[in-house]
Amino acid sequence: VAWTIANPTAFPIEIELVPGSADLRWSFRPDHVHASLDPGETRTVEFSATRPAAALAEPWREPVVTLSCDLRGPARRYPLVPRSMPFPLQPGFAPADAGAPRPPGSMDFDGIDDAVIVAPDACEVPDGPFTVEAWFLGHDFAGRRGLATRTESSEFGLFVSDGRPEFSVHLDGRYATAGPGDAVLAPGEHHHLAGVFDGREVRLYLDGRLVSARPAAGTRTRNTLPFIIAADVDRQGRPMSFFDGEIDAVRISGVARYEGTAFDPVHHPALDEKTLLLLDLSRRIGPWTPDASPHGAHGRVVGDPRIVATD
Repeated sequence: VAWTIANPTAFPIEIELVPGSADLRWSFRPDHVHASLDPGETRTVEFSATRPAAALAEPWREPVVTLSCDLRGPARRYPLVPRSMPFPLQPGFAPADAGAPRPPGSMDFDGIDDAVIVAPDACEVPDGPFTVEAWFLGHDFAGRRGLATRTESSEFGLFVSDGRPEFSVHLDGRYATAGPGDAVLAPGEHHHLAGVFDGREVRLYLDGRLVSARPAAGTRTRNTLPFIIAADVDRQGRPMSFFDGEIDAVRISGVARYEGTAFDPVHHPALDEKTLLLLDLSRRIGPWTPDASPHGAHGRVVGDPRIVATD
């Protein structure tokens, strides 16, 4: 992996790059690099990372490189806060691997810094009808809570802030929002939440019951931000407004899956030709939770959510 470091300041800087990992089976060459950069200078540093072939099971951890930097001022040195960056690994799971049978379980998010991030180019939802849905159990709904979102004056998202579910889609420059009606989420209870846009209206279903619908039409406003599970997304693509609880699965479909006032939600989402993304959050392979759809939109886990057994 090649890392390019630029010095944008008016002073010389000294840098140190050190590769490493919490998984001690990784080895690196070289084991560190020192360099000095004049003002405006750019330097490229290369590392190789190797690991014995083995199953990608816990406690597998990805490699990172840590950058330390001192700015050399006229009279003294100014150390900057070190920064760690993950190696840009790309998973190559096949759909059959991602959809392999697993014991019942879910991913438990702490509501502080845990989330799953799907890269923007891996999760493209075409214009027109679509459905986003999640199977979950909340521990604490107080405050603003994102459940499955890509919203930043654009796109769509499911929210469960203060226990009141909402589904929003940004159409022709403004949000169309369904919810919450009379629906209130209780901590400790399993729920299915689905947001549907069919080209004529947005609808929100909780546990198979229509709780809100409003007329809505237009072209969805796009962005280049990631789709984030268990949080909302900010303008820089970072998670915020974290969800506190367990999520079993998240599915995005290129069709309005549900209509009318009621339906019987399935306990486990299925894969079909209309599925754009299907994350079974009972599975974690290294830093990823694999996508069972053919699109390979594997989610990257941030923070340290736990896999827990469910009934």
